[in-house]
Amino acid sequence: FLCGTDEEGRRYLDWPGRGGFTAIDLTSASNASREIPLVNYAVNPEAIPAGPGVIATPRPVAQILSSLLAPIRRGPGLRDVVAAVLQPASEYGDEGIEELYQQTVGLLNFRDIPKQVFGHQLAFNLIPSSVFQGGRPPGGAPSGILEEEVGKVTGGGYHLSVQVILAPVFHRHAVMAHVVLPEGRTAGDLLAALEKSGDVAVGGKNGGATPVERAGQEGMMAASVWPAHRVSSFWIWAVADNLA
Repeated sequence: FLCGTDEEGRRYLDWPGRGGFTAIDLTSASNASREIPLVNYAVNPEAIPAGPGVIATPRPVAQILSSLLAPIRRGPGLRDVVAAVLQPASEYGDEGIEELYQQTVGLLNFRDIPKQVFGHQLAFNLIPSSVFQGGRPPGGAPSGILEEEVGKVTGGGYHLSVQVILAPVFHRHAVMAHVVLPEGRTAGDLLAALEKSGDVAVGGKNGGATPVERAGQEGMMAASVWPAHRVSSFWIWAVADNLA
């Protein structure tokens, strides 16, 4: 496994080929390469090379969205997707978790709060990625890069718009996605495609689920699906534990 920052990862991308072994790149340094496969094992395991080399892994937001959208694309098909992803503090590691904790304690005790990691108050607040330079939130990537990664993993062929919002939670992602299927496709087609997937569970307690209720469970839960105003279009609320 190659771990660390993008810059650190780039130093070692040629090691597997020269050494005759396979490495999984967790640094995102290889994600934009045309030669290195970008693999979400739940979606495109066939992209894993037979011989030695590097395997790129999608960024967490792209991993989650590709897991959700791939079975829909394979089933009824996809035309358009607009997704808002709530990103937890843990995507910036222990530093992000600690700063959210210190901000929460500080605000409850009427003290000054640290802002070294997020640059803003995250506790009891929401921060859109647009407020960060280049649209790159801590621990994340600009929307365009995430959209490219999801398209690369799933095979594309549909329009995708993604926005990331930092949420005041320690871990677990949540997604609100509006999907438009080919005309004539129904909610039954959508649910059947999700249920067929081995990585996406459908349903939850009382017809829904929150990130807290998904704690410690692998895979994603499409907790709620309901029709939107357009023909063959639906809203999906999905949650996933990024540490499971």
